[in-house]
Amino acid sequence: MGGRNQSIAISMVQWTGPFLQVVVLPWTVIKDEASIGAAASVIEQTPRQLFGGGTSISGAIDYAMAMFPQAPFKAERQVIDISGDGSNNGGRSVIRARDEAVAKDVTINGLPILAVEPYLDQYYRDYVVGGPGAFMIVRRTSRRLVTPSSRR
Repeated sequence: MGGRNQSIAISMVQWTGPFLQVVVLPWTVIKDEASIGAAASVIEQTPRQLFGGGTSISGAIDYAMAMFPQAPFKAERQVIDISGDGSNNGGRSVIRARDEAVAKDVTINGLPILAVEPYLDQYYRDYVVGGPGAFMIVRRTSRRLVTPSSRR
């Protein structure tokens, strides 16, 4: 775990179009094996709730950015982990959403899933990932979508 408190706070959101987001896991502090297990259980047991509506990575970033001020604590660091299987085809510019988040010292990590768009990793590298310490992990398949997290 990270930060002075040796914990992180996470939330998980499923997303599709610019205004289609569903919170799967509300802000939850992760500090030990029990809290890890409880959060993982909620995530694993929640079926995908959103279908259709296009792919709005910018909408996911904007939604995550709006969640940070709602967190019940002040974070040392703010990170958005975005997972998806397509490029931004709905909502506003993903570059603008990314750049606005990064300008506020938010890190955006990427987990592109190459099941639909074989060069999505390059797209994520060029247009999605950014900020201090940002990274990307390429996947072939996954069912999870976006997880904003804050180090406490």
